Amino acid sequence: ISTNYPAQIVRLKQYEAAFGADIEHFAAAKPADDSFQMTVFNKTYDEKKLAGAALIETNKKLPNNEEAEFEVGEYLGFRLLLSKQWSWNGEYHLNIKGAASHSIDLGSDPLGNITRINNALESMGIALDGYVQKRQGVEKQLEEAEEEVKKPFAHEAEFKEKMLRLNELNNLLDADQHKGKGNIAEDDKMLSIVKDVYTSFNITAGLQMEQYNETER
Repeated sequence: ISTNYPAQIVRLKQYEAAFGADIEHFAAAKPADDSFQMTVFNKTYDEKKLAGAALIETNKKLPNNEEAEFEVGEYLGFRLLLSKQWSWNGEYHLNIKGAASHSIDLGSDPLGNITRINNALESMGIALDGYVQKRQGVEKQLEEAEEEVKKPFAHEAEFKEKMLRLNELNNLLDADQHKGKGNIAEDDKMLSIVKDVYTSFNITAGLQMEQYNETER
């Protein structure tokens, strides 16, 4: 409770803030008309097809390093970073980087790549809603876990009773050690207590561990 849930909430709030900032920036930078401008390797393109083709050619020239990202251009104030992380469909990855990262796969169609970039930026609001809902869900789980911790242990009375039985068993064992082998009735009584305490402690310990695990999630 004290670490896992709060850490998740902090991380999700950071995502929310980053996506919120990118959404605001995109709304301000997006042209009102059909004009277009993208920079790829210090060359500015005002035609989508040429810019998309330049991204494909740039991909071919990158070193074969799947771990690295290479900054190759800029679009509406977002940095464009390419990487050769191969995917099952044979496409490569483009990271559209603002305050957050928005990744897409690049294909072989120049115009299609520009459409994918714009779609990723247009759909940031959907991603933001997802983070908000997830954070609210974690906050609710934290609240429920905190309430659960406040509840008394449901089997406390039974646990105390078994502790008394265990003390009785210890007394019988101590007495038996002092006077030697006990009679059959006492042995049966001791065996009954041993079985009862052993079974109860296994059940109670399991319940305690289950309750502990539930509150630590």
